[in-house]
Amino acid sequence: MALSTRSTVLSFLIIKNSIKLRTVSSTARPCIHSLLKRSISTSCPRLDSFPPNFYHPKDLVREEDARTEYIESKEDFKYVERLIPSLEPPTPPAHEKYPTPSGWAPPKGAVPGTPYTVRRTRYHSIPVYLKLKFGNTQQLTVIKNIEGDIWALAEELKTHLERLEGCTLPMRVSEFGRWVHFKGMFRDEVKQWLVEKGF
Repeated sequence: MALSTRSTVLSFLIIKNSIKLRTVSSTARPCIHSLLKRSISTSCPRLDSFPPNFYHPKDLVREEDARTEYIESKEDFKYVERLIPSLEPPTPPAHEKYPTPSGWAPPKGAVPGTPYTVRRTRYHSIPVYLKLKFGNTQQLTVIKNIEGDIWALAEELKTHLERLEGCTLPMRVSEFGRWVHFKGMFRDEVKQWLVEKGF
């Protein structure tokens, strides 16, 4: 077999650097020569057959073996369904009066012809949030999940908030992200306005 790359490089260094070889001790010289004569193989054995030889025959499954019979029962699957967690939050239960003590109320439905709508989250809550930036020195009120004419909603809501505050409010609209930012803390006011709109 051919010498490995390591042996070839070592022999090349010994031939080219005969001066350095003379400085090697007498104890190390036999070790170097024996290393050059040795053939080092870096190849690994291949598995030419499947299954490999180290598998025990009893571990293999043969097609001609008899299979264990089973019965398909669709009637008993209802007991399994109780153990499978739901992929969606459950529908909120009905209450005698709204809003509930926590302040939650189901959407009544927007007035027909409204050019926009605000879809609730999957947890049935109004998507209005308070965002704090720059070490809580800047407060932003965020409205998300807006569908339809987002500019019409932003202008109506801005007019409503400016009437309550008595000053001009900076506003930022993202058509791609479907959200509106208002500078200030108006989470409760915006939620109340959306509930009155039927969202």
